[in-house]
Amino acid sequence: MASILHFNGFHISQMSPMGMVRVRHFEFLCRSQGLEPSVEKFRAFYQLIRNMGFLHIWSSCCKENIDKPT
Repeated sequence: MASILHFNGFHISQMSPMGMVRVRHFEFLCRSQGLEPSVEKFRAFYQLIRNMGFLHIWSSCCKENIDKPT
């Protein structure tokens, strides 16, 4: 979670409660599949939006396969 916040210049106090849940859920799913969570993988599935001083996380419209070699 810290790397995602740092990459986007946010502090944890600016993250909405549901945003925290989505980041932790993403980390859990990656690790359960034997993958290391990263900012790049997170950004393939989610977009971060600042609204009224808080960070909100929404599903990205363009989901890529994170296992697909580049």
